[in-house]
Amino acid sequence: MQTRTIIAPRAAETWLVVDDFSPLRRLLGHWLRRAGMPVLCAAHGGEAWELLARQRWAGLITDCAMPVLDGLALIRRVRRAPHLAGLPVLLVSAETDADFLARALHAGADTVLGKPCARTHLLAAMRAAQGMKIPAGKNPAQA
Repeated sequence: MQTRTIIAPRAAETWLVVDDFSPLRRLLGHWLRRAGMPVLCAAHGGEAWELLARQRWAGLITDCAMPVLDGLALIRRVRRAPHLAGLPVLLVSAETDADFLARALHAGADTVLGKPCARTHLLAAMRAAQGMKIPAGKNPAQA
């Protein structure tokens, strides 16, 4: 009698951060790494869309106003793509009026955070969107 070992695919752990403003992109990436989360960054929605096709992701954090492909268009693509079903999507934007919030949620954003956002708010929104836990030994207030 043969036995087979079935290994479930490892859950996606890497978050994709998309922002055309490199200082903010680096800052968000730094915050996530300090909280123990793997992260990759993209400079615009077009680059992000290419990366999203290459692997499984824990979630997406995107700016709105970007060249090539803006954040709302990227989110709409994500929501139409079967291989990205259920991907947590956080939109970080300086625009936070009621009309924009309605458009962002209609496009498929799970959460909209205003810029600038606090590190603790971002990490809390990520955990809420995905049901994540900060890795053992990491205190979100100190991450």
